Amino acid sequence: MSYLEAKDVSVRYSRGAAAVHGASLSVEQGECAVVLGANGAGKTSLVRAICGFLPHEGVETRGEVTVNGVNISRKSPTKRARTGIAYIPERDKIFRELNISENLEIFAQRRRSKVGLSTDRDLAFEMFPALSRLPADRPAGLLSGGEQQMLAITGALIGAPDVLLVDEPSLGLAPIVVLEMMSALGRILTERNLALLLVDQNVRSTQHLAQRVYTMDSGHLQHETGPDVHARLIREGYSKAAS
Repeated sequence: MSYLEAKDVSVRYSRGAAAVHGASLSVEQGECAVVLGANGAGKTSLVRAICGFLPHEGVETRGEVTVNGVNISRKSPTKRARTGIAYIPERDKIFRELNISENLEIFAQRRRSKVGLSTDRDLAFEMFPALSRLPADRPAGLLSGGEQQMLAITGALIGAPDVLLVDEPSLGLAPIVVLEMMSALGRILTERNLALLLVDQNVRSTQHLAQRVYTMDSGHLQHETGPDVHARLIREGYSKAAS
């Protein structure tokens, strides 16, 4: 059994439109899986279903989610987070009205244990030296898009997760910033041995990091297998369709 598993997940909104149709995926510890698809394919609905947000928004969700063999399908988002899941959404990933230090204090409060907090904080900052050089009292709303993403990932790491889900990590960022972000996520994957799930439109940005690849189209998820999966998707024009 994989560390994170989602089985036959379906999402249907109140007007009857199905956003996800029986999707199943798995991610091992120390592994990065990526869900690729165009805007509106159902990627965010899937990851929010895994985190448990949708039932609390009146959205019909079916399927099973397990973390380390424990079924968390009936747990609230807060209780799911306590099992070690951290989620970085596409938007509203930080508290823009608070400064950097205040944001990190809030993230630290989400830890399951305070043991090792200072060590994890130092390790998180090592991943993003540019963030550590910024004034701690700088309002988060004044940070660039890349700096905000760094802050969000740093905050998630301070929470000491076993599973990290990141929605659209490359969206709206300059190519050099995307490269830095993916490099940092690769180091995080190696050093933390966590299960990493990325949801992205950018095929090329994830090709050196993803060990398991899924594509999503109109709510249908497909596990892509075979050698050089990313290269094949790019050859097939998938990068154009998903950009």
